[in-house]
Amino acid sequence: MAADATGDVEDSTLAVHVPPVIDMVQNPHKSFPETCIHCDEHSPLGEQCCGMCVFENTCTEEQTDALLSRLASMNIDLSSVTPATLFDTMKGRSVWLVGDSQMKYFYTSLECFLADYAMTPQRSLPFPDNDALNVMMRRGTDYNIFWDNSKCMFLQEGTRICHIRKVFGPHILEDVFPALIAGVPNFIDDIMVVNIGTWYDPGNPGEYQQDVQGLADWMRTLRAQLPRKLIWADTPPQHFQWDLGYAWKSGVHGIHEGNCVFVDNEEHRQGSWNNLISRPMMQAIPIAILNSYNITTNLWEWHLVHIVQQLQGTLDDACISLDAS
Repeated sequence: MAADATGDVEDSTLAVHVPPVIDMVQNPHKSFPETCIHCDEHSPLGEQCCGMCVFENTCTEEQTDALLSRLASMNIDLSSVTPATLFDTMKGRSVWLVGDSQMKYFYTSLECFLADYAMTPQRSLPFPDNDALNVMMRRGTDYNIFWDNSKCMFLQEGTRICHIRKVFGPHILEDVFPALIAGVPNFIDDIMVVNIGTWYDPGNPGEYQQDVQGLADWMRTLRAQLPRKLIWADTPPQHFQWDLGYAWKSGVHGIHEGNCVFVDNEEHRQGSWNNLISRPMMQAIPIAILNSYNITTNLWEWHLVHIVQQLQGTLDDACISLDAS
């Protein structure tokens, strides 16, 4: 307990010690959802034009303490990561987050973390004046029971954050690379983070190996036209009760039974089958790798709630990895 300037006593046990990147989730901006009234009637993004600082769930104090303790044991300190320091590193550029819903959550967190720099709380298409390129960004995303538009948040000083929803390698090769190279001025000065992995069947690793190799070959060939800050992101842990905890089994995407569990075995300690395949290929280009696999914690009843509702009619047994990087 501590006294503030007025002499009142305030609780300083948790908030004082929580770094801004974690406090963002616990105490998001409350005003943004109110600015999105009728947004879906006027935006080509529909209802997805809004959603800044709206999370499906939030961390409990126990989960936060566990995460921070785990990071502290690895000598990882998040306290120096502030919106101002992060914005300074990306000012005047676009940050392209290319991948599945894991990348979507990177985007959601990043736009909320930098909310004070937003020009408007409403999102935009990646190419406001080029429908053909926007179609390329969206193509291949409606293959399942849900889909996400690719979207961007415009920030101050010519800065923006974008999520390009693609889950398979060929869609990135055929659509993302050509569209961004052709349609984004000074693209090589931007920042690009790419991942594929979660949607691939561990029972058929050859498909994943082929697609990652295709991406790596094109990244090498197009290296001079892609951003100098090109980063490959690890496929994060999955916490299902199926073999080795993966979401795919025998080529079928379904929901596990029972409570989420963290699977601890040698393969996971090395970084999962996806990353064992992809890391050597990306290192050979070479490009930077966001090696976040072993600095994550899991959250229940979050990420897959909408899938569970449609496939199983329940809100139970959904889980996600909260990436601490």
